[in-house]
Amino acid sequence: MKTAIRQTTEVIVAGWVPSSGGGEGGALGSLILGAYDESGRLVYVGHVGTGFTMAARRALLERLMALTTTDSPFDRPAPSGG
Repeated sequence: MKTAIRQTTEVIVAGWVPSSGGGEGGALGSLILGAYDESGRLVYVGHVGTGFTMAARRALLERLMALTTTDSPFDRPAPSGG
């Protein structure tokens, strides 16, 4: 018998990456996640796919484009290329 062990934590959606998949232009790719560390700084903790339908990802990307900024929300630079 297998038992799944799940560990959860609260995260903040701190950004997004457009889709890089073929034929998915104009759609949301993944969400960039952050969490506060013990010093109260917002730090990068990873990224996740959304699991949303293509239509939902396109609609969400359109709404997020209005919020785009070049400033990082993180107190330390997030790793690149991940």
